[in-house]
Amino acid sequence: MKTPIRGGLTGRLSLACALSVPLILASAHAQTEADPVLLDHVVVSATRTATDPLATPSVVTLLNTTDLANAQTPDLAAAIATVPGVNVARTGAVGGPTYVYMRGASNDHTLWMVDGIRMNTGDATVANFVGGADYAGIGRIEVLSGPQSTLYGSSALGGVILVDTASGCGPVSGSVTTQAGSFGTYGSSAAVKGGSKSIGYSASLSSFSTQNERDFNDYESVSYSARLESQLTPVLLVGVTVRGQDATSDAPGSVGSTFVGIVDSTNTLATVYAAWTPVESFHSRLTYGWVQQEYTYTAEAPPRGNAFDSDYYSRDTRNVFDWVNDWAVTDWLSLVGGGTLDYEKVHSFSDPTVNDFNNDSQAAYLLANVTPVEHLTVLGGVRYDHYDESGDATTWKTGVSYYIVPSRTKLRVNYGTGFNAPRPVYVVGGPFYNANPSLQPEESKGWDAGFDQEIWKDRATLGVTYFHNDFTNLFVYDFTIPGIVNTGSATSEGVEFSLNLTPVEGVKTRLAYTWLEATNDTVGVPLTRRPRHVFDAETSWQATQAWLVGAGVHFAARRYDGSTTAPVRVEDYTTVRLFNQYQVTKAVLVKARVENLLDEKYSEISGYPSLPLAVYGSVEWRF
Repeated sequence: MKTPIRGGLTGRLSLACALSVPLILASAHAQTEADPVLLDHVVVSATRTATDPLATPSVVTLLNTTDLANAQTPDLAAAIATVPGVNVARTGAVGGPTYVYMRGASNDHTLWMVDGIRMNTGDATVANFVGGADYAGIGRIEVLSGPQSTLYGSSALGGVILVDTASGCGPVSGSVTTQAGSFGTYGSSAAVKGGSKSIGYSASLSSFSTQNERDFNDYESVSYSARLESQLTPVLLVGVTVRGQDATSDAPGSVGSTFVGIVDSTNTLATVYAAWTPVESFHSRLTYGWVQQEYTYTAEAPPRGNAFDSDYYSRDTRNVFDWVNDWAVTDWLSLVGGGTLDYEKVHSFSDPTVNDFNNDSQAAYLLANVTPVEHLTVLGGVRYDHYDESGDATTWKTGVSYYIVPSRTKLRVNYGTGFNAPRPVYVVGGPFYNANPSLQPEESKGWDAGFDQEIWKDRATLGVTYFHNDFTNLFVYDFTIPGIVNTGSATSEGVEFSLNLTPVEGVKTRLAYTWLEATNDTVGVPLTRRPRHVFDAETSWQATQAWLVGAGVHFAARRYDGSTTAPVRVEDYTTVRLFNQYQVTKAVLVKARVENLLDEKYSEISGYPSLPLAVYGSVEWRF
């Protein structure tokens, strides 16, 4: 059910479920009581407020969770791989570390925001979290492309992926699902949500296990989420969210490796927030987030004692205070501003070395949205970040969009800068790294230009974007130190193409294509794991009221991997998937899918073969 926000996006909401846009609600002066805005028709990542997509210059992709479930998209990584400009590279099997490259930027340049709090930390990547993340309990997934440090700070050079826990509303509803399939795969999940005029809630719990195909490559995980929010007064809403993932995976290494181990990883996030709307034109939201990420590697073979198979443990704990304010100053000017305090404690050891770091940071930003004439939006912002261990960074961005009403065409252009703060261990030293106190943040500047076009009586939407990025001060491991130095530079440019088509009722088709040229300018070679060509397509047909069938294809070509200074060309690959679901009764839904139908032999990361043909099925009971 889509819930309208009446009286404009600034209007106070009578239902807690209408707050499924979990940040703060922005002004949309063009909206009236007779012209309500639906929550599914706004984006929140572009300005950290709810915004009409036609009024933002930024390139934002909103992934519909219902469509993902109907297509039986297996996990969060597979979902974002459908977005133009995004390349996902897995270490072969389900649950293994998974890396996300946006517009040619590195994995560390993709920022993950969950319930308004960053998951990228000062001494750990989110590769293990992404490798096993499902989308149970998720209400919103947005992919914001291009340099976005002005609003989000460190790591947002390539883009931002925003994930928010679902809100609840109305009568109690939910589902219980069980699944099974190839490679000893089993899973189950349960979800519930509901609410009243003043309170909303949701909760989910899921478990998953698989043996994958290779020996010593088992994976098990448990994930959970919950949200509770209440409209305490007409001007004050409060809420709390909890998300967690506990996973254990065998780590067999690349093909031919004799070193194997077991990885235990835990990701926990809890937030408490309050949204205050004292007057129609002003909104303020304060969020406290507690994040803890633990990673343990236990060597299994060969016998312990070898310098390359030591046990390793790290724990990253953060206390974050995030404040966002939105003020509709006039009919043509609105401001978004706020700040973040992030108190981080990193503990890691690799026997016999133990390291503890503090990596506290502070940030403040201001963004202005100007509408000088109807349908023309001009955006500009600036941000300042300070890291206690690695110094300061100032970033800025600007953008312009114009919507041509008669032709239903949106023109847009953006320019922005980004940065990535060094991990504490790079600066002060630790296992495998000597200290480099002069290390500076990685930096980028980039721009894009394009258009979005509605065609064929709104049955199709076409998007085309050209982008260009320059990366400097890149972190490079210097074996003579050994440690990290700022000697790298890179360039990326490309074209993103998307088409969403509904030719007839019951048929949905989407196409996404990316052409990318990404170069390591330091040595003049292609960047690894950034295919030049990526094509992803999917079509579904609601054949009857009860039966849905569909298929998808993914193609990647002109790929390089291996050494960053002397990469090797690796084979192109094409995968095909089929999915099918049947509504047996009003409450029972049966699903089946085939992955890698052509049984393609390929690796997204060299040395880690991807899974061959596989078949999975599930039964879902809805109430």
